Parts: sequence; structure tokens; C-alpha cells
Amino acid sequence: DYPAEQARPALLGYEPGPAFSRSERTGYTKQMQARLGFVPDNNFLLAVSTIEPRKNYGVLIEAYADAWRRRSTEQTSGFPALVIVGRRGWESAEFYENLERTIQSGVPVHVLDDLDDRQVEFLYDQCGFFCMPSVYEGFGLPLLEALCHGKFALAADIPCFHEIGGQHARYIAPTDMVGWSTAILESIQLLNQKKKLVEKFPVQQWTWAHTARIHRDAFLSVLNED
Repeated sequence: DYPAEQARPALLGYEPGPAFSRSERTGYTKQMQARLGFVPDNNFLLAVSTIEPRKNYGVLIEAYADAWRRRSTEQTSGFPALVIVGRRGWESAEFYENLERTIQSGVPVHVLDDLDDRQVEFLYDQCGFFCMPSVYEGFGLPLLEALCHGKFALAADIPCFHEIGGQHARYIAPTDMVGWSTAILESIQLLNQKKKLVEKFPVQQWTWAHTARIHRDAFLSVLNED
């Protein structure tokens, strides 16, 4: 067996695209307003991933709907919508049936399945905070993307998310619907109070250059052993 102490994890990197110009921002704002029915400006929750069972969107929608029903009278107007960005995956029929019932009950949930990378980056920039309730993940790149865009995240309490988020996310057990609902409500309250949700994320530790240096150092150490 290879000695564990000699293993060097080299995690994925992420580097956002260039800052949006004024004209780009205006254009994307109009595009998303046409799709969502509101101007996206720090006033919605975002989730990004393929829609399939392990992503646990059933719990997220149930928790969000519960939070929406529990909202205070002050939050009745302007309660942040939930926007899910992701293509339809395997065994997702139950999700879409539940989604349709939820929307028909008046809960503001939107699913966008045909966005390009730049449009997704725009939504990361504009969201109030990010949610990722997965039951399991190999890594969890969307969580890293959201944090690199300076957003607070609610994430499932699974090891790989702690490795990415550290103290920059709030963790809830994937199956704890009430816990998710409470976390959503409390985060929205802080958002409405303009309170800072998260300290600055160490973006420089998650660049592709940083990942490349880990590989380089590992290769050099092997060469130097000869």
C-alpha cells in the first residue's frame, strides 16, 4: 500500500471570468428578468447542479417552501425566490412533479436548465446566498464557485463540503428538512438586515495555478529522490 503521509491532495481550482462591464450587466439583468419575472439583485437563493436524486433537491424545495410559509409578516412581500440552475438528470420525474405542486401553491421556485457559463456566473454574482444540500459528492465544484464569488453558503454536512467551505459556510444534515428551513429563514433575515454573512473567502488558495504548483512540487520531489 502507498503510504498515506506521502499523498498530496490537489483539489480542483476555479477562477471566475472577467468582471462584468456595465453593458454586460445590463444585458444579463434584462435576460434574467425576462426568465424569472424579477430583477436579480441580491434577492434570491441560488442552487446549481444537475437535477438528480443525490443532489437532494426534494429536501431543499420542501425546506424552502416551509420557510416561505413560516415567513414573518414583514417578509410577506419581497421574500427571496429560490432559483435552481441545472439540466434534468436521471430519476428526476419525482422532483419535477413535486416542483409543479410547489409552484402551483404559490411558492416562488424557478428552474433554469439552459444557461451558458457566463449567465451562471452572473447569477452567482447577483444571488443573496447559495444552497447545496447534496447527500454525497465527489467534490462539489458549485460550492467552490459560489464561495469564490464572495457568497455565503448553506451546505450539506458532508466531509468534502467542509474541506471546501471551512468556516465560510453553514452546514446542515442533508436529511434535516427543518434544519434547512430554519437556516434559510435565519440567513434571509440577516440578508434583509444587510448584515455580513461571511468573511472573505481565500480565493488565492483555489486557483488553477495553486493546483498546478501542488502537482509540480509532487513531481519534483519524486525526481529528487533519485
